[in-house]
Amino acid sequence: MAADGTAAGAFGRAGCLSFYPTNRRADYAQYKIGLAHFRQMRGPQRDQTETREAIKELQSQVEAHVKDQAIVPAVYPHQIAFNALPQVDVFLDNGYTKEEMKLVNESRKILHLPDLRVSCTAVRVPVFVAHSEAVHVETSAAIGPDRARALFAAVPGVIVQDDPPTSTYPLATAAAGLDDIFVGRVRQDPSMAGGRGLAFWVVSDNLRKGAATNAVQIAEVLVERGWLGSAAARGAVPYASEDAAIGTSA
Repeated sequence: MAADGTAAGAFGRAGCLSFYPTNRRADYAQYKIGLAHFRQMRGPQRDQTETREAIKELQSQVEAHVKDQAIVPAVYPHQIAFNALPQVDVFLDNGYTKEEMKLVNESRKILHLPDLRVSCTAVRVPVFVAHSEAVHVETSAAIGPDRARALFAAVPGVIVQDDPPTSTYPLATAAAGLDDIFVGRVRQDPSMAGGRGLAFWVVSDNLRKGAATNAVQIAEVLVERGWLGSAAARGAVPYASEDAAIGTSA
C-alpha cells in the first residue's frame, strides 16, 4: 500500500516474522493483505489430516505437562506445548524453510513485483486458531502511522485495533471465529531512512480468511459479475427426468 493509497509498486523491501498455529491451512492471504488487497484459498486434505494430529499432540502435551509426565513429540520435531519452533515445513539449501520461501514467492507473484525483496521467518506456536505476523515494510515514499492506519481501515474486511495506552491490539484469541483481518501496533520503523519504514502486527483466523471466507467471497464476486448463475439463467435445457440423457429433454 503506497503513501498515495495505491496497492502496487510501493515496496522495495518487506520482512515478516510469522507465527503459525498448530492449524496449517491458509498460510498466505493474511500476510499479503498488509501489502495489497487480494484473496487466496489453500488447504489440501493432507494438511487437514496433519492439522488434526497436531492439535491432538498439543492437547496431549499440555495434559502431560500438568500431570508432570514425560512429553514425547510425534508430529513436530520438538515439544510444541509452551514452546516456539522456528521451523514450518522442511529446510531448504538456502537455510530457509519451504513455507518461508512459499511466502516469498507468492508475495512476488500476486503483487506482480518479481524483484520485491522479502525475508520471512515462520515460527510454529502453541495456538489452535489464527495466524499472527510481525510485518516490517519499506515503502517507495514516506508514510506515517496515521496515514497507514487510515489506509488499512479503508480496506474492506480489515479492522484496525491500535490503542497502545489501553493495550488494544490484535489477538489470536479474539480473531478466532471471525472473518476479518485485524491490524495494530502500527508504527514507524526507524531503521529505514526518510520515513519510508513501517512496522505493524496482523492477526486473522486462518480457517476463515484464506479458506472458508474466501471461497464464499469469490463465489459472491462471480455472481456479481454474472459469471455464475442458475442453469435457467444461462439458457440451459432443464432435465426432464432422471432417465433422460444429460442435456436432453425427455
